[in-house]
Amino acid sequence: MEIKINKEIRNYTEALYFGLSARQCIFSALAVVSAAAVYFIFGDVLPKGILSYTCILTTLPFAYFGFFTYQCMNGEEFAMCLIRYILMPKVLIPETEPIYMKILGGKNDKHANKNKK
Repeated sequence: MEIKINKEIRNYTEALYFGLSARQCIFSALAVVSAAAVYFIFGDVLPKGILSYTCILTTLPFAYFGFFTYQCMNGEEFAMCLIRYILMPKVLIPETEPIYMKILGGKNDKHANKNKK
């Protein structure tokens, strides 16, 4: 008998159905429901090729939110961070810190006299 143990304990997920976690099962079910709804609503209107791509495109957000993780963030957390990064970028102002003057205590430096005035 062989038991798999994760090297990192935080990576542990409990398998609910077919090796999927509860979150992945819920979002998979929502993806299937959305694809079926699109198929039955637009089945008579759209050609089969376009209909199949439309069904696939409607399942992509559910697959993203259910299965995507990046640095321990779920899909919606990562999307919010990305939107926040795009809409509210940080303005970085470079400031120099005279480490050399701190080390020497302002001795033998022509800039030290200017800063003391």
